Amino acid sequence: MNVSIKLAIRNILKSKSSTFTSLFGLTIGFVALILIAIWVVNELSYNHSFSKLEQIHIVLSRTKGDMVYRPISPFPIPNEIAYKAFPEIEYYSSSVNLDNCKLSVDERTFRSNGLSVTLPFFRIFDIEFQNGGIKGINDSSKVIFITERLANKLFGSVDVIGKSVDFIFQKNRHLTVIGVIKNPPINSSFKYEFLVPYLVETSWGRMPIDFIQVLKNTEISKFNQRFNTVGGAGHYYGADGLIEMESAAFPLSELYFNSNFTGYEHGNMNYVWIMVITGIIILFATLLNFVNLASSRLLNRFKDIGIRKILGSQNQDFYSEFIFESLIFFSGSIVIAISLVLLLFPSFQQTIEREISIQNTHLLSLFSLLIIIGLVSSFLCGLILPILLRNDSPVSMTKGTLRKNVFSSFKEKLMIAQLSVSIVGLSLSLLVGKQLRFMINSKPGYEIENIIKVNLLGSDFDHQSIQVRDAQLSYIEANLTSTSLILDYDRGDFPTTSTLFPWKVTSDLPTSDINTMSVGKNFFNLFGLKILEGDALRDSGPLAVLNESAIRAFRIDNPIGHKIENASWGKFTVLGVVKDFNFESTGISVKPLIIVCQPYLDRPLIVKVAKGKTEDALDYLAKMNSKINPGLDFQYQFMDQEFENLFRGDQTISTIFNGASLVSLSISLMGLFSFMLIFAQERTKEVGIRKVFGASALQIALLFSNYFGRRFLFAFIIAAVASTFLSSKFLEGFSNKIGIDYLLILYAGIMVSMLSFITIAYQTVSSANANPVNSLRNE
Repeated sequence: MNVSIKLAIRNILKSKSSTFTSLFGLTIGFVALILIAIWVVNELSYNHSFSKLEQIHIVLSRTKGDMVYRPISPFPIPNEIAYKAFPEIEYYSSSVNLDNCKLSVDERTFRSNGLSVTLPFFRIFDIEFQNGGIKGINDSSKVIFITERLANKLFGSVDVIGKSVDFIFQKNRHLTVIGVIKNPPINSSFKYEFLVPYLVETSWGRMPIDFIQVLKNTEISKFNQRFNTVGGAGHYYGADGLIEMESAAFPLSELYFNSNFTGYEHGNMNYVWIMVITGIIILFATLLNFVNLASSRLLNRFKDIGIRKILGSQNQDFYSEFIFESLIFFSGSIVIAISLVLLLFPSFQQTIEREISIQNTHLLSLFSLLIIIGLVSSFLCGLILPILLRNDSPVSMTKGTLRKNVFSSFKEKLMIAQLSVSIVGLSLSLLVGKQLRFMINSKPGYEIENIIKVNLLGSDFDHQSIQVRDAQLSYIEANLTSTSLILDYDRGDFPTTSTLFPWKVTSDLPTSDINTMSVGKNFFNLFGLKILEGDALRDSGPLAVLNESAIRAFRIDNPIGHKIENASWGKFTVLGVVKDFNFESTGISVKPLIIVCQPYLDRPLIVKVAKGKTEDALDYLAKMNSKINPGLDFQYQFMDQEFENLFRGDQTISTIFNGASLVSLSISLMGLFSFMLIFAQERTKEVGIRKVFGASALQIALLFSNYFGRRFLFAFIIAAVASTFLSSKFLEGFSNKIGIDYLLILYAGIMVSMLSFITIAYQTVSSANANPVNSLRNE
């Protein structure tokens, strides 16, 4: 074994250029593979930071008789007694999202988002403390827990136990910091900067969300058959009296890939599969390249192997030698790749514009998998080449007469496979980019330019005195109407924000959850939405506008005047029909939408600024904010940036996929260069003879090109079929999409062929211009 290791090391050091190429190809392949795997693991490990994830469930509710459950509590306030009736439930907690809160310290005010929770929340979700804790408090204690990030923002330190904070949400509360909690994990569905006990306020004016932790091995389907009745006593009074609720437990582990739950960050399982397939393609291209280069090195050692066989070496000696040689390559490339990943990881996150976090256990599993791939690949690559030589005659090997017979067919298959992989990867990369550009450039159906959302009124607006509120509203109205910088304004949100609400649209269909927008009086005019029938909403009241998709989905023949009903809001009359617009990604079909006018005074302002006056308008609005909210940071958001956010996931996939395709193409070209190098060496004597008989350099170049061109054509046919199939599968995930563009496959083929010919050009020209006398003498 020691002899095999020494020979392996000697062979590696003997050919430095081939060694470098092999090591470089493996390294960049593994770097790309590791980065893709980290992204995939991050997606699949969302919420896995919770140690009891499989036991944690969200409580879903619906009005009895409805079709769709929603993630809201069946109770308006915490109801521990109802949950205690189920022995499978270990812990239960209620929570309410508190967004756009004001936290003031020493006349400095910051906006922040957090949760009000009952204390079991800390146990269910493994809340870790940097300082302090929950000991000695209850659900009504006048305290607050802040994250390390918020502690540093408010106080410049995490050593803040006992300090006071003015907490303003609807009204002012004086709270004491008794705990600094660690920042929530990046790959968690819960984003918060503070937690406050639920009963600090008797009513937050919002529907709570309940979480339960069930006993291990609880069969949820059977549990839900009984749990369905948890809200059956009825706690809501609607237009028709007491409303009974039905409930179900939904696994938190399935939340991330379920886009039906609004208010949470979501992933796309189709993208995960795309990245898995991309990783497999890169791994395949990397291994093909290594085998190709290894076979090239082996060709140069035919005589040496033949002599050793004559001197008594057995096949198993060569097996172990090649296995050790492959193992050294794979081990070295894995070590270098891991080092490069650690170095490049911050840049990788910046490139995809997203923070990525995975647990150490997942990293360990990932690197263990990589090591297994390296070991298995080393063993297979170490065996595959010597096996081809097991029955070769040592004498013929010393003469080099079996080079073509043994390896020609094998290496041609490798080259065709590499070229096919490159064309497939590049064509799919072009397709992904074209589909993304198609979605981004598609008109969403509303204006997005020069529109800004600003927060000038806080969440405590409704609890201020009438005099203060009237003064603020008058100040805002006067300033927005008196400047030429602001062309129009409204109260509400962007047309990319909707919420699922239960509506009974027709009497013959059950109540179902439908996307609902609650807008201001000027919504339709501000965003340039087109009313197809009836009229736009211009005031609050029991009136609604439906989009075309809703009319089609519910088969409403005469929409104007049609009655629809919401359990909480009562009955509404359809006033108009709006042309479909994309309130979600333009890559998917427009869903049914109901728009109602509820211009609450404390909602954000949406302003349309004069073209080319954006900076001046922001300065103007910032001064207004300083006047209304002294010491509070000015926050704003552009509509066009919000629109781009709809495609952030698509853009991330496109970026990763393009990089992966470039890596795959580079690896394939390295293998092709090695193949053509050996091809030229094998034909040194033939080239010399042709030169003696008068062949020109151009004729020699055509000889090489003809050999490569025929095999490239075969590779292109294989790649075209594979690309067509994979393109159709990718486009299945989009309703609004481009067709399969066969020109993209042709472009990919042309680009790969051009790069391939450039790659082999140097060696071709060198062989064609070589002195034929030297070629014949050396042979």
